[in-house]
Amino acid sequence: MSGSTTFQVTKEAELRGHRQAIYALSPSMSKGHLFSAGADGVVAEWDLETLEARQVLQAPCAIYCLQLQKETGLLFMGLQNGEIAVADMRQNIMLKRLQVHSSGVFDIQFDPGGKNFWASSKDGTVSVWDTGTLVCLQRIRISAHSIRTLSIHPSTGLVAMGCSDNHIYLFDNQASPLSAWTAHAPSVFRVLWEQGPKGALYSTGRDALIRSWDLSSQSGLPVSAVPAHLYAINDLIWMGEGPYLVSGSMDKSIKVWDRDLNLLKVVNFEKNGCHWNGVNRLLWLGNRLFSCGDDRIIMQWKFEIG
Repeated sequence: MSGSTTFQVTKEAELRGHRQAIYALSPSMSKGHLFSAGADGVVAEWDLETLEARQVLQAPCAIYCLQLQKETGLLFMGLQNGEIAVADMRQNIMLKRLQVHSSGVFDIQFDPGGKNFWASSKDGTVSVWDTGTLVCLQRIRISAHSIRTLSIHPSTGLVAMGCSDNHIYLFDNQASPLSAWTAHAPSVFRVLWEQGPKGALYSTGRDALIRSWDLSSQSGLPVSAVPAHLYAINDLIWMGEGPYLVSGSMDKSIKVWDRDLNLLKVVNFEKNGCHWNGVNRLLWLGNRLFSCGDDRIIMQWKFEIG
């Protein structure tokens, strides 16, 4: 472990109620609340003060991802059957179930400003939608393999896609392809843009590596590669506005990194009571980290710089 910054971590709560693995976390419409969803098809809303939950929606199958647009109150859900379900969370009602994909929708991301959103699917395609009309603008064939992850640069609108064919694909904000390169073997699990104008991209994979890429020339030049975990890295997020990254893995651990991928903190089952099964998703909300996994538990963590 390197780097001068140290963290003290405390597990503050365990939220239990889902009957099967939890795949997705999202802020809710209310301060001090969050949404969760997973294999049981339930969207639950948690009160983080009382640690109690209520079921707000039931989907017909597993939910792989959640994205809330707070301005409109719309919650977008990627479903196992290939649908994108859209719910009005001001009324807790399902509005539409959209389908252009033939199998599971793994990720949904808004472009800068939220006018459009992108969805990626197990069927090897991505779709672009008008957020206001919920009309599909394009469906693009990328690969014969799953498109597992999307990240859209908050200022340029560049779209990075991670695929199970080992590649990262880069598109511009008009949905035109720019470049592609081999990134992880055998599958890219998560891509994440650096916060700020420099444009560095981070990626994780089944190979348990975190990589960073220089995209100043849009050519995907490798900057660094770190053997970060023992098994596949399912998620990678920023700790608030940065400059720290947080990774969650199938090896049941959570780790904190700086921008140069120096390891700053390890949170695991043995020392911290972390998940006893794989960590699927992470969410930084307010000043707390939330994690969820196959053990059907959401954990709330407090990180303090030592």
